[in-house]
Amino acid sequence: MHKAMIVPNFQTPPYLVDFGYVILDTAVHYTVLIFNYGPINADVKPVPIGGKKSGLEESGLAIQFKRTSIHVGDTKELFVIFHPTVENYTKLDYELRFPFYLDVGHGPRIPIEIRAVVTVPTITPKLTVLEFGELRCGDCLKKALVLQNNGHLITEWNAAIQRSNRRKSKNVSLDEIRKKPTFFLKDANGILEPGTGCVLDVYFEPQYEGYVEWNVVINVNQNPSKVVVNLKGTGLKPTLKISTEEIEFEPVLPYVRKCEKYFSVKNVSSFPIEFYFADYDSEIDEEERVINLLMCLYRRSDLYIPPRKAGDKLPRAFIEFYHRVFESLREKLIKIEKEKKRNRTTTVVTKLHR
Repeated sequence: MHKAMIVPNFQTPPYLVDFGYVILDTAVHYTVLIFNYGPINADVKPVPIGGKKSGLEESGLAIQFKRTSIHVGDTKELFVIFHPTVENYTKLDYELRFPFYLDVGHGPRIPIEIRAVVTVPTITPKLTVLEFGELRCGDCLKKALVLQNNGHLITEWNAAIQRSNRRKSKNVSLDEIRKKPTFFLKDANGILEPGTGCVLDVYFEPQYEGYVEWNVVINVNQNPSKVVVNLKGTGLKPTLKISTEEIEFEPVLPYVRKCEKYFSVKNVSSFPIEFYFADYDSEIDEEERVINLLMCLYRRSDLYIPPRKAGDKLPRAFIEFYHRVFESLREKLIKIEKEKKRNRTTTVVTKLHR
């Protein structure tokens, strides 16, 4: 093939190969169709800027097109492959601009520019540390962690609680820590469009006394980096001090004077606590029946109720719901019993007629 020179100073407007946003460590390709409108065969060859191919491989680009002759009315394909890697792109949201030319023998020079923005799906938490403060063991506190997608791509994410290797409470064994998580999540995954946000609810339910520090680890699909939010809280254990654990009465005769012994119960905690004597407290029995009914109806192993002060009763709505359920059951049983009696009466009358 003889060498054909281009026409000097004859250049077409530039063409653009735009990949848009390209995720790191993924390969994309683009096909450019080159059509020869005539009037003669066209000798076409790619020419890098400066006459060298340096920078092409370092950019993760590959241009698959060799010098060729295109007949009039024929089409040839030029393939552009872009595969950005972590080694080549250490900075995210990097905007790539790579120009090259197609020289047409006895014709113009056609400038082509390859563009792309190298990025990854991202998610940004509003806070990097979530402080729950002090909370009584047995209580549960929910805090909202705002997540935002400030990137350019749709983000698919999932979150998990990760125990910290640092154990702050020296008096607690690992077995006790593993019984039930101190921090937990309920809805731990989602999809975020660019420029949108969502709320991740994080729950703190201390199971033992002392300071605890765990993490929420958020994994983003196609992003090698993890987002970590530190969780901190302190469990307060309700503690009663009883003056004596054993009360002994001296021998007495029946129907004599009343014998009394006294003992003291002291709250040595830093907050009010509630205690009761199970054998003598009828209200506790009713509250347990209400809670058991709700847990059975909703098939839950845990039941979370609105916060209440020590000594307060269950919410009135719970008690009313409990009585409505049993009233409804009573009416259904009465209806069933009446239906049975009616069926028995009908059977007896039928037999008599026979």
